[in-house]
Amino acid sequence: MTWIKGTGPGQAGAAGNGNNGLRGVNFLTFVEYISASTSATLLTMSERTLAATRKITVRRILQLPVKRAAFPCVVSLFVMGFGQGVAQANDVYIAQNAGGSANGSSCANAYAVGYFNTPGNWTSGTPSATQIGPGTTLHLCGTFNAPAGASGYLQFQGGGTSGNPITLVAEPGTLIQAPYWGQNGAITSRYGYVVIDGNSMGMIQATANGTNLTYQAPSCGAICGSGIYVSSGNNITVRNWTIANIYVNVPPSDESTAGEGSYGIVVLGGSNNAVSGNTLHDMKWAVYYAYPGSSTSSNISVFNNQIYNADHGIAIGSGNTSAVLNGGNIYGNVIHDGANWDDNANNNHHDGVHLWAIHSGSQSNNVSVHNNYIYGQWGQHLNSLIYGEGAQANLLVYNNVLVSATSNGFCGGGILSIAGQGLTNSYPSLYNNTIENAANSGNSCPLFGITNTTGISIRDNIASTGISAIYMPTGSTFNTISNNLWYGIGSVGWNYQSGAYSRLSAWQTACSCDAGASVGAPMLDTNYKPQAGSPAIGLGANLTSLGISTLNFDMAGVTRPSTGAWDAGAYQFGGSTVGPSPPTTLTTQVH
Repeated sequence: MTWIKGTGPGQAGAAGNGNNGLRGVNFLTFVEYISASTSATLLTMSERTLAATRKITVRRILQLPVKRAAFPCVVSLFVMGFGQGVAQANDVYIAQNAGGSANGSSCANAYAVGYFNTPGNWTSGTPSATQIGPGTTLHLCGTFNAPAGASGYLQFQGGGTSGNPITLVAEPGTLIQAPYWGQNGAITSRYGYVVIDGNSMGMIQATANGTNLTYQAPSCGAICGSGIYVSSGNNITVRNWTIANIYVNVPPSDESTAGEGSYGIVVLGGSNNAVSGNTLHDMKWAVYYAYPGSSTSSNISVFNNQIYNADHGIAIGSGNTSAVLNGGNIYGNVIHDGANWDDNANNNHHDGVHLWAIHSGSQSNNVSVHNNYIYGQWGQHLNSLIYGEGAQANLLVYNNVLVSATSNGFCGGGILSIAGQGLTNSYPSLYNNTIENAANSGNSCPLFGITNTTGISIRDNIASTGISAIYMPTGSTFNTISNNLWYGIGSVGWNYQSGAYSRLSAWQTACSCDAGASVGAPMLDTNYKPQAGSPAIGLGANLTSLGISTLNFDMAGVTRPSTGAWDAGAYQFGGSTVGPSPPTTLTTQVH
């Protein structure tokens, strides 16, 4: 078993690259393979067909932001962590219609789609021949044309086991399409240890659904249509798909409810689940994870996705009473431009990332939102670019760049908003974010909106061009507010308790807080990094003692100093890009 270093810098902005969002962070790609020949060549995911002839079985791929120098220790980590319980693997090829000898041995000889959907072709034991079971890799070949309203077009009939997931992977040119999709979408699963991998080549789309298109469907008042629908299960990964045009909304004339239930990727509960490397556009809800009532979910990850033209980019919340989430990471995502979901009735309140725990007895604990870039036109009905709502305990929001280009309109919360439910000891923390209301005229958004929240900390941020710097009325308390750089604050100023303060000094006196803060033009370049002479340089407090390992690096992977002052904002001035260290433990084997 061997782990091979791959290539690929993680630079933000290149469409279709699953490594996007962590600017300047280098990625290592690890491929585990078992070879029947010592002279066999390592194959990539795009060479799976050749793998069959070379007798090499590709088991899994994992991408992590890492230090270049850390590679030797990573090798030993992963060899020890994944070296047990490997079942015999097999490959099965699926197309819309059977081809060639129809024995599933290749795309040219693929089984028809009905083979995948037939329970009798699946096993919970070790698969033989072309059975589907733990360790099987299923290959999707060519174009699949589903009828209008198709729901669960490809339905998993079983799951994998620890170390032996069932992997569904798109071959080059895979396209799954329908005029519009039903609730369970193109691909659906309710089993654990499943990988649904678009391989950066697969696409799921609706071809005729939207405001000015043939269909405005379906309308059901809930999850009505989706691309990928996971109804339950643990240790599930959905990665590297393009999911497009589930509902193409044209503002503001579309007042129908048809688009309200359009989703890209839906995951309902489960632990150790990940959604990564996908490109999603034109649906109301792009990535939606609901943790169910009367249960506890843990360790969910949503990272390195590209999302646009969605009312909600990433939405993670309680599904019912007594729903608990313990641990989550939302990072490296690029989300922009939700204005196409404006409507005259003001039913759609746009959010880049929306987290909620609002049902009785529900709570979200220890979720981290970091290293995301959220920007663009968000229309007349923006709520927040990052919104934490309800019982959010120890929510961490850091190293994000949040830029609204909307020149006027309603704002429900703030560019970065925390709306608690008075949860005792909630202690959300907002560190080293760069926030800019790029077109301030007429825009009602405060830069920070804080309501009914206990013990918040706001430190080392850059916040500029807002009608209000902060809105924190009576009902909220803070732990520490300090070392923030403010600029271009409008007439409302700092709104604290029952007063409004137009000058930084008056705000500092009123709240007895924000020591070390300053007012001045931040002098950022087009990538929101401080330039020489910026007042952000050296303004920040050193937060190393907090023990947040990824906060010790900026958004580009530049190391923040272990001693001495930090720079305010998401980027450190100068320095060398090395990236955070790899994790020392892993809780799932299928990512």
